Amino acid sequence: MVFTDIGGDVDDAAALVLMTVTDPQLALVVTVDEYPDGRRAKLARHLLDLLGRSDVRVVAGLALGAPGYWAADGLFPADIEVSQLGLVSK
Repeated sequence: MVFTDIGGDVDDAAALVLMTVTDPQLALVVTVDEYPDGRRAKLARHLLDLLGRSDVRVVAGLALGAPGYWAADGLFPADIEVSQLGLVSK
């Protein structure tokens, strides 16, 4: 399982790529600090699809209203669908 705030700096995208190609048992990616439209999860889904890992489930974490920096506009198709987590454990 991977938790990520992908889409700001390149470090999360690079880490996801590395995890994807080195861990065949990777089964779940959950985005954190999410936007209401699920853009972090959509970017993660797109990267996984490009790497041939459509088997990995991607779930958008809850949008808490204060997402961080976003630098990935236009890097994934608009019609990508992802699951919404819809809960937060504090």
